Parts: sequence; structure tokens; C-alpha cells
Amino acid sequence: MKQYALEWTAADAALAGGAGRFGLFLRRNGWKASDALLVQLARQGGKLAFDLLWLRHSPAVHAVLASIVPPHEAEDLIQETAVCAWSGIGTLREGGRFSAWVCSIARHMGRDRISHLATRRSVSLEEIPEPEVPQHNGNAEADAVLACIRSLPSCYSEPLLMKLMLGMTNGEIADRTGMTPGSVRVNIHRGLRRLRDALGPGYAP
Repeated sequence: MKQYALEWTAADAALAGGAGRFGLFLRRNGWKASDALLVQLARQGGKLAFDLLWLRHSPAVHAVLASIVPPHEAEDLIQETAVCAWSGIGTLREGGRFSAWVCSIARHMGRDRISHLATRRSVSLEEIPEPEVPQHNGNAEADAVLACIRSLPSCYSEPLLMKLMLGMTNGEIADRTGMTPGSVRVNIHRGLRRLRDALGPGYAP
């Protein structure tokens, strides 16, 4: 399955009001349609509906994965999350909960990948690659911050990345993490305090 530019199907056409009205529907409603409507269409096989959902929520999925696994692993897992969500969309009954649902899939995939990597390392020390020599480039500081965020408990790392990377509101983060907006606010505050302690007094998010 492609990440973007999925095609209309019969289900898309039926909900859009007929093949001759595809363009009109997309211009007027496609990007404004509710998650619940798009999930309803996707459950009927609407690939474009799922594509719109994915475009809308994949940044949050990426933030969840980045809070758990290294960047190169997150890039691999975001595609696997999309495939898993598409294949399992029929099991999602509360369409308005798509964001929390797909973030939960990403969360499980990230933790499974970490567990798998840890198991591989425990099989034989010979399988552990030599540590890479850090490259001094413009991304070094960002990489250090991301590594520190990943070292925090997930209740801090996920909302922090959604706030810092995506600029989400506390309510939007709550929808994706299952926390209350109040808990999101408290956890971001505590996470930033831990991050400052880890990075030193010169850090300013």
C-alpha cells in the first residue's frame, strides 16, 4: 500500500454521490470530512478515505514512534503502521477514535520492535554492531534532544514530542494518548523539567 495518493474505489464513489461528482466532493468535503465519516467510507473499502485519514494523523503516529524507537526504526515502522491500520480498519467501530486507535497501533509496534531488538542483542554479543562514531553536523543537537526525550517515560515523551514537533494543543494530544487535557499539561511540564535537567541549564525548548 502506498503512503499517499490512493485511488477512489466504488465505496468512495457511493458515499461521494457518484463518479461524476468525485472532484466536487473532494474539493468541498474531502479535507474537511470528519474522521467518523472517513472511517465509515474506509470500512467499505474506500482507499482514498483511508489516505485522507492517514495524511491527517500520520504526523502524530510518527511522534509516537519517535518517542519509542530510533529515527531510522521510526521511518520503517510508520509504513508498517499504515498497512496494519488499513488491514484492520474494519475492526474500528468508533470512527471518531481513529487517531487514538492508530496511535495505539504505532505504540504497540514500537514496543514490539524494541523488545525484538533487545532479544536479538541477548542471543549473542557477537551480533551487537560496533557503536557508530557520532557525526558532527547540524543535526547533532536535535539528535541529542530526541535521545533524551526517548529516555523519558512514555507518559512524558509522547506528549512532549507532539507538542514540540507538531505544535498540538493539550486537547489534541489528549485525543491521541488517552490522557485528560489536565494530565497532558502536567506531564508536559514535568517532562520539560526532566529534559532540562538531563541536557543542562543551557537548554531552552
